[in-house]
Amino acid sequence: MRVMIILQAALIFIGLSTLYWLLYKFLPWRGSFVEPIARRVRFWVYLLILLCTLNWIGAKLAHAPLAALSVKVWLSWLPRTGILALLVIIAVETLLVIIFDYVYAVRRRMDVPPVVQAFVRGLIYLLAVLLVLVSLFNIKIVAGVLIGAAVLLLGLGLLMQEALANLFAGFSLQVTNLYRPGDWLRVGQHQGQVEGSDWRSLTIRTAAGDRVILPLSLLAKVEVVNLAARGGLHADEVAVVVECGYPPEQVERVLLEALRDLDGISPAPAPETRLLAFDGQGIRYAVRFWITDFGARDAILTAVHRALWYHFRRANICFACPATAVTLRRPAPAAAAGARVALLRAIPFLQSLSPEQMQQLADRLHPALFASGETICRQGEAGQTFYVIARGHVRVTASDDEGREVFSHTLQAGEFFGEFSLLTGEPRSATVVAEGESELLVMGKDAMRQALDATPRLAEHISAVLAARQHELRESRARVTAAAGPAAAPQTVESLQRELLRRIVDFFAY
Repeated sequence: MRVMIILQAALIFIGLSTLYWLLYKFLPWRGSFVEPIARRVRFWVYLLILLCTLNWIGAKLAHAPLAALSVKVWLSWLPRTGILALLVIIAVETLLVIIFDYVYAVRRRMDVPPVVQAFVRGLIYLLAVLLVLVSLFNIKIVAGVLIGAAVLLLGLGLLMQEALANLFAGFSLQVTNLYRPGDWLRVGQHQGQVEGSDWRSLTIRTAAGDRVILPLSLLAKVEVVNLAARGGLHADEVAVVVECGYPPEQVERVLLEALRDLDGISPAPAPETRLLAFDGQGIRYAVRFWITDFGARDAILTAVHRALWYHFRRANICFACPATAVTLRRPAPAAAAGARVALLRAIPFLQSLSPEQMQQLADRLHPALFASGETICRQGEAGQTFYVIARGHVRVTASDDEGREVFSHTLQAGEFFGEFSLLTGEPRSATVVAEGESELLVMGKDAMRQALDATPRLAEHISAVLAARQHELRESRARVTAAAGPAAAPQTVESLQRELLRRIVDFFAY
């Protein structure tokens, strides 16, 4: 008979386990409401299956005449008590999941600290144990046990004051949710990124890579500054001193332009400038900006200082030096006069100029030095300047209306770009970025106007050369896109030349 009971119990356990597996396998447990509940109570439900099987065995053996009385009592009492306890655990865990993981996390979008969840869970289970003790034993006995436990805890508290201070400090800090892993904190003389914390200490890693472990009781006594909470911004400021001869609006415009395309600087709030003071050296300015990643602060500050130097150099604005300083100035790394003429002579649409006109045009060029990674011009922006690469190399990229890159090419020393914007005033057709420190020679509209005035047929020559280049470029693009479908008939070189000549004449208004 006992063998049959065991076999039947095994079949019941296998059947319930299979049903349990099928429920978790095929039912949709992916919602924000049911998934946390299923994950939290899954183990307890499986344990409930085991206790239900033992309860069935106990009920069967209780009617067996040969079973001992003590065995009958344990087989009937223990599984039922365990089932009751498991039902209470499942109900409590389900309630806590609904409150913490759904009501707060999903509906209110608030993260309840784990220490608060653990405290509430422990308090509920403690009350449940007290209720069970009161129901099973005399209330006087329970009260005596509680008084003894209180006296014991008081003695332990006197012996472990430091540990309890850390414990309560950690509880209060995590309840207030002042920091999370990934935040940057300044605690006293230490500054670093939060790696983690427990009931006793907080661990941060400094920018130098050192790991600092701080007792939580210390955090409750000193000032704690959250420099940049995860996803937040941190304001930083760089000050410069400029000689007094430059208009403040010009200096402030250069300060803002220098920060325009730097990685790690947030466009909103926008950077802002301030005129701080007049002193004996010059005028002190400051530019304030907001960084998105405090961990990259040192690299961002380095990029800001580099960008300021290059932009001030191109704007011919000098930083102020102390009156007692001795400065050795070297000439700007601009190309020599002969090298400038050679660079211009290699440009096809300028080859009709006489040597004297070429020399005059070369004298009107001015050098501009760009740092590696700095944007020289941007696609879609207005521009009336033409660039010749004297030293270094640049990357030219163009994108379509959807932002996809359709063209990318590297220009080396001796090559040029920006001729259509110079001659017709049309917006930039590509974005150009320096791939290393690059020295460019810049030609403006006024310099080109003087060359056109000196050579009446120069406009016709320029339009013929640029029309041939544009026609060749359009044909190459048409061959690439021929597989996409029939394209419109391309313009002839003659019609392109007439159109370009008209636009040049209209732009220079003669």
